[in-house]
Amino acid sequence: MLMNKAKYDGLPPDLKAVLDKASGASLVELAGTAWDKAIVDGRRIANEAGNKTLTVKPEDYEAMRKASATVEVEWAKEVAPKGLDGAMLVREVRAIGAKYMK
Repeated sequence: MLMNKAKYDGLPPDLKAVLDKASGASLVELAGTAWDKAIVDGRRIANEAGNKTLTVKPEDYEAMRKASATVEVEWAKEVAPKGLDGAMLVREVRAIGAKYMK
């Protein structure tokens, strides 16, 4: 799922092609489908066992998001010396999440 960029860059083109074909969007799709199925199966199993599934109310979710917002800010500061634009990455992740939360 993860690979050191320097190691990847050091691979010959044919091996890079193999990794590229088995990762990226196709791996994201595969992993996402597996997680979606696991959520459905997990809820079914929990309900069949007599457990109750709770859904976080939007206002409670927003309160949790606000309470943890400093984590994103601190992380962005932490990765800046490594040459990463943490604030931009946080914005992109949030945009992706918003797209799929609809």
